[in-house]
Amino acid sequence: EDEAGVLVEQIMEVKKDLRARDEELKLLASTINQWKEELQGLSMWMKEVEVFLHAEDAAFGDLETLEAQLKESNALQEDILTLQPNVENINETGQSLLGRCDQEGQFRVELGQQLDHVNDDWEMTVTTANKQNEKLKKAFDKSREVVQLVKEINQFLDQLEGELAGSGVAPVTAAPELSQRTYKLLQLRDKA
Repeated sequence: EDEAGVLVEQIMEVKKDLRARDEELKLLASTINQWKEELQGLSMWMKEVEVFLHAEDAAFGDLETLEAQLKESNALQEDILTLQPNVENINETGQSLLGRCDQEGQFRVELGQQLDHVNDDWEMTVTTANKQNEKLKKAFDKSREVVQLVKEINQFLDQLEGELAGSGVAPVTAAPELSQRTYKLLQLRDKA
């Protein structure tokens, strides 16, 4: 009778352990599935962004197009900041899952490769987006400078044309008038 009681206790203990292991496996399966979904979502986003990052060069000189490109690039920078906590969560969860795997198991190797791959892609996306944003900012600023310079030169030429037309076609013979016109032409040369 004592043996039967001990045997029943052992069976009850085994059942309890099996239930606990079953719950743990369900939790791990859920965690892995959620992790894979987050990983796939991030990977798809990065592929879409890659198309944008390599679509077209900066439209130097076209302020309207450059402004639109810069606006999109700035929005991408904000998206990256928004997604950074997700990437950190993917890494934390991935490291936790790796820690629970058999050190020599194939599943651990595959999990580690997926984690490495998404981190490499993330770094490449962030680096490329930052470079593109800087390039667009510089192109926009330079284009704006050029447009402003052309505007100033046109205003100067209009003013010069008005002054020259108002003075008639007579040749310049007086030194002060010649000096004044030379100065204006030098200003024009300096601006160009």
